[in-house]
Amino acid sequence: MTKTLYFRLIKSIAKVLGIKMTKQVFARGVSKFVPLLGGAISGGMTFAMMRPMGNRLIDALEEAHFAYTEESLKADLSDLESLAVDGPRYKA
Repeated sequence: MTKTLYFRLIKSIAKVLGIKMTKQVFARGVSKFVPLLGGAISGGMTFAMMRPMGNRLIDALEEAHFAYTEESLKADLSDLESLAVDGPRYKA
């Protein structure tokens, strides 16, 4: 691990900042960075996969013609009001 380019680069940056970079310090830092990187990759993949499906849903809902008229709304509201006052129309 200490012979890799990125370790030497990080060690030199840490030296400039006044931080002593050992194998243990580096391993601890990497172990904290890996879950963050995994979360970012997972989130990006989820976004990339879900976006086309969301766009298709938007298109489908825009193309759908809902024939719900104001008369239908009034009839439904009166049915709901009668249920609230009279109770259900059927017996279980």
